[in-house]
Parts: sequence; C-alpha cells; structure tokens
Amino acid sequence: MRQFIQGNTYYHYAYPKEEFSRNFRLMQGLGINYVRTAEIWPGWSVIEPEEGQYDFEELDEFVRLAGESGMKVCMGIGINDTPFWLYYKYPDLKMRDTEGSTSKRRVQSACFDHMEYRTYMEAFIAEIVTHYAGNPVVCSFQIGNEIRYNVPVCDCDSTRKRFRKWLRERYGENLGKLNAEWGVCYHSFEEIYPYNSREGAPTKGITPHYLMSRAYQNWSIEELVKRSVQIIKQYSDKPVFHNSYGTPNMMGSHYRIAEPCDLVVIDIYSSTYQEPGYYQGLILDYSRTIAGIQKKDLWIGETPAGQYGTYCRIPVDCKMMELCVLDLISAGSKAIFYFRHKAPKYEQPHKFTGSQTFFRIDESELAYSEIPKKVERLMNRYENRILSASPGKAQILLYYPTENIWLGKEAGYGDESILAVHGTKAIISSAGYMADVMDEEMMKGQNLNAYRVIVIPMAYLISREVGIRLKEFVKNGGTLICEGRPGYVDELGWLYERQPGAGLDQVFGAREDIYFNTPADFPVTIKAGKDELCGYGTYLKQTYRLEGGEALMKDQEGSVCGVSHDFGKGRAYLIGTVPGLFFSMGAGKYDKIPDRQKEMEASEKRKTYIRLYQELIRKAGVMPVVEISKISDNLSIRTLVNDREEIVFVTNFSRNIKVELNLNGVWEELADEGERECGGIQEVGPLSSLIISRRKADERL
Repeated sequence: MRQFIQGNTYYHYAYPKEEFSRNFRLMQGLGINYVRTAEIWPGWSVIEPEEGQYDFEELDEFVRLAGESGMKVCMGIGINDTPFWLYYKYPDLKMRDTEGSTSKRRVQSACFDHMEYRTYMEAFIAEIVTHYAGNPVVCSFQIGNEIRYNVPVCDCDSTRKRFRKWLRERYGENLGKLNAEWGVCYHSFEEIYPYNSREGAPTKGITPHYLMSRAYQNWSIEELVKRSVQIIKQYSDKPVFHNSYGTPNMMGSHYRIAEPCDLVVIDIYSSTYQEPGYYQGLILDYSRTIAGIQKKDLWIGETPAGQYGTYCRIPVDCKMMELCVLDLISAGSKAIFYFRHKAPKYEQPHKFTGSQTFFRIDESELAYSEIPKKVERLMNRYENRILSASPGKAQILLYYPTENIWLGKEAGYGDESILAVHGTKAIISSAGYMADVMDEEMMKGQNLNAYRVIVIPMAYLISREVGIRLKEFVKNGGTLICEGRPGYVDELGWLYERQPGAGLDQVFGAREDIYFNTPADFPVTIKAGKDELCGYGTYLKQTYRLEGGEALMKDQEGSVCGVSHDFGKGRAYLIGTVPGLFFSMGAGKYDKIPDRQKEMEASEKRKTYIRLYQELIRKAGVMPVVEISKISDNLSIRTLVNDREEIVFVTNFSRNIKVELNLNGVWEELADEGERECGGIQEVGPLSSLIISRRKADERL
C-alpha cells in the first residue's frame, strides 16, 4: 500500500454530489490517495446552518464514498467559515481596521478575540471531531485554514480588550516599564489601543507600540490554534495540524503554530511567482528546519495542481511545476496536497477560469496531470528508499529576521526585506549548499556551534540577544556573513549607539560611514581569495570606516563597502549592499510577463555573488553537497539520508542555463526507468532535475 501521500483539496459542498464517486476515480487515476475537505468554505457555515442544528448528511456521504473508493480523508474543521447567524447574533463580530472599516470577505472575517464567539467555535470543534473520531476513513484533522487577521491591524472592541490584557501580563502590570520602553506616558492600560487606532492618543511612529501590536496578533493566532488542538485531543488521537502559509511569521509564528500539532504543514504556491525556485526555497527550508527541531513529519498542505489564476494570466510551464513538486519531496515532505483536480461548480471569483486543475471542466486531462503521475512513478520504484531517509545535516544557518520584516512593513522597506531573505537563500542554494533557516525564537533553543556558517540577510533590526549569540558564535570559530545594514536598531526599534549595532561592530572590525540609495546598481570590485571579482551592488549602498577589519569590497571611488575581519577563533564578513535583491522572485499570480533581457542582465550580477559565497563558505571548511563545475543562478540541492545511502536532489529552475556537476566516486541515477550508474561530468539542463544516490562511506553522511 502506498505510504507517500499524494492528496487533493476536494470541497464536498462545492461540487454536485452526483460527481463524488466519479471524481474519486479521476484522482486515483493520477495516483492521488488522500483528500482534504471542509477546512474553509464549505466548513462551519454549512454544517451548522442554524444555531445548535448540525447537518452532516452530505459530508457523511462524501466520506462514505471516499472510503469505498479507497481514499483517505483529512477532515477539515472549518472555523474560518463563520455561520451567518453568528454575525446577526453578535453585530460586533467582524474584524475592524484602524479606520473603522470592517472585514468584508466571505471567510476569515470573524474576530477570534471575541470570547462569546469562541464559545460557539469550540462547541463546533467538539461536535465535528466526536462525529468523525471513530470513522476509519477519516485519518487526520485540520484546524482551520491559513488563519489570519483579515485586516492589517484589528481595532475592534474585542481585540482592544484582549490586547490590553496581553500587555498587562507581558509587563507584569508594570505600566512604568511599558512607558519607559515605548517612550510614552500612559496613565493606565485602558488608554492603550492597537497601533494607529483612530481612537485614543495618536500612535503612528511609536515603533515599540507597532512591534507589540504585531507580536500580539501573532500570539492571538497561535493561542487559537493551541486551544483548538487541545479540544480535538480530548476526543481523538488522530493526527491534527494547521496549515501555515506565505511569508513566514506575518500571521502567527510558523514554529509556534506547529508546536501543539502532530505535523508541520505549510502551503506553498511557488508557481504563482515568476521565479518559483527563489520563492519556494526559503519557505520550504524554514518549514523543514521546524520539522527537524520538533521531530515531526513535514506535509505540504496546498500547492498548485495547475495554473493558478485570475482573469489575467500567462502560460505556466508544466515542467516548472513538476520541478516545484520534486523540490518539495527533496525536503523530506511525506505528503503533498494539490489544490484541486478539477474546477468546482461553485467557484471563488478570484479563481475563475478553471485554474489550479489537472482536468478541464469536461474532465479531459490537462498537461499538468502528468505531475502526479510522475510522482507516482517515482514512488513506485523508490518509495521505501525516499521515505526511510531524513533531510541531510546542513552546516549553514540562514537567519530569518521576523521582527525586521515587521518593521520594514511600517518603515517603507517591507518588500525589500522579504525579497532580500528569499534572495540570500537563493545565493546559498545556487552555490551548492543546503541551509537551515531559523528565526530568533528558534535560534534561542539551538546550539549555534553545530553550524560552520551563519548568514544574516538584510536586517536593520537585530536584537541585543541575537547580537550576543552571533558574537559568541564567531569567537568560538564560526564564520558570519552579513548583508546590508545589520543592527541599525534594537528589538524595540530604537537606534543603537553604534552601527553595526548589537556589538557587531567589534565582530566586523568596522563602523558605518555613510548609507544611501544609488540611482542604479553600482560597480564594485570584490576580493575572493586570490581572485578579484568585478560585479555590482544593488541600489542600497553602505560604506564603512575600518577599525581592524580589511577591505573586502570597494566601489569605483575606492570607498570600502565590504569588510572581512578575524574575531576570536572565527571570521566575519560584512557586505555593504544587498545581493539578495538581485534574486527577485518577481510578481505573483502571473499578472506580469517577465522581461527576459533584464533577466539575463541580472543573471550575470547574480553569478558574482554565487562565486563570492562559494569562496567564503569553502574558507569556513564547508564543502558543497556535490561539486559544481558550471553554476546556475537558480539551483536547489538537497539531500535525504538513510542508513545505507545519501540521495541528492538537484533541481535547476533556470530557464536558460545548464548546470554541470563533477561527480566523484560511484553514483547511480534514480530515473523513472530504474537505476543507472553515473559519474564524472553530469549535465542538468534548464528546467530539469536529477536524483542521484551514493552509498554511505562514512559518518559525515
């Protein structure tokens, strides 16, 4: 029996019930063996259409037919889909933004800070779980779907009340401490409103207040998931999860959301971006790292089955989508749920035109249907080997600067902060290395000395605690690579006395000179070992005054805009621009056609920093997974390791550059037709992948 899960999102209420059995057969023909349903719409609203009146008749029939067809079911608990009668019972239930406008979306509009509402929600959770806990077809539960605040900052009365309670607990009722940290003068906690509220004192520009409002909203989402899981566990011991999504930690910490759950689950819509590899790499490895720390399986809760779309779309290369799915497997994912096999009759407006499907509405197959078939062929031959393996050990850690990204959203560099961290991850991957990804909270509980290299992308905000840990890491022999303007402000958003802050000026042997935006990319020369690379900096430029460090990079005027420095037993590198911005994932939802000429120009600029990172990481004693004799600027390499072998997945997302690998020793390719020996120079063409294996020779594998 197939152990790897190829699943599908199939909303029972969105399709005519006469189609249920036929749709299950269509899915099975593609290798799909699991469906998830009822986690959003249709969810709570159709199961409890009237207060206290539960109707499971149609959902029961769906589950019965799924079981008869040999399918497993993940039962969604659609708490996002609030019944209409609750909005009339509680007119203050909708989320409300700081301008007083309420959320209008069909789902995700009820404020979960509303405690009376939570009572009904918890009763619904208990009802649906007890109904299906003993059903053998239902093998897991999903709580909600991509839970979020549907307004930037919620300012409804329920959130105001709960936010104040949270602040009281956080500050131990010490209003004086809050006033001192925030630089304000409140006379009671009741005077405090969510950031930028239309009521109370004006707060825009009070950075600690803004950061606390973001932290509160994350906590509230995390608390909702934790409480929901507790209720489910009272009635069932089946696996339960919530699916996080998008830019990590913008709506709840992905790490803390996963903590009470049995699985780490992430939704990844990478093919909706112009450069899926750049988008997917960061989110996938962040989720893989969480799963490793929490010792849980990684599932992909949603990923496109075909062309994600609105009315305005460009063609999506089927091969690119196949690469995205194989890349998910390379991270050790044990399950992949596609977002839909066929467009439903009752469609959501933003997904009209039959998007994200393997079948047209007349049930003829689209080219995308070859993707699950490809996965099925792979698992037919290699499932035991792949599923018995775990992700290989990374020697590089990429810091994910959550609070810096929050700050960027308010301070005007939000897009750059997100693109930079995705781009820096792309540099590391294209250089041939795996990297774990951790935010500050995750780093606190981990031994950083287990890594050889830590990389910090653009992070104006670095907390004092992170600064202390980075300083110790380098002092103990680690290598630190930093981009941009690290540690300009502290964890409250207040300016450090020196820049780089958090004590990092000592680590880098340099202090800030001047910082400015340039009208265009600026030429630089970079020392890379014995070589000198000619390249460009992005439009963000930082120059430095040396205080013990050596010049790593200079602009045309001879100003130092990159530094290297020996500190303790280790070494630190400071790059005074943001190379990750050359690796832009591009516009989403396929609403813009990429400019191929600009892509080729950017490609050359990317290669300079790939070579630089290769040199700096090699100096730290870290060798790539496989030797790369010809690089691509959009490469993913990951390993899965079991007792017998190391399986290496090489995915070349580039549309026009081939990769050459130099395979030393005895390797075999895991191809659809079976294993075949390979070695020496091995090419991986544009939009191509390669899965290779070698027997374990020593404990390093």
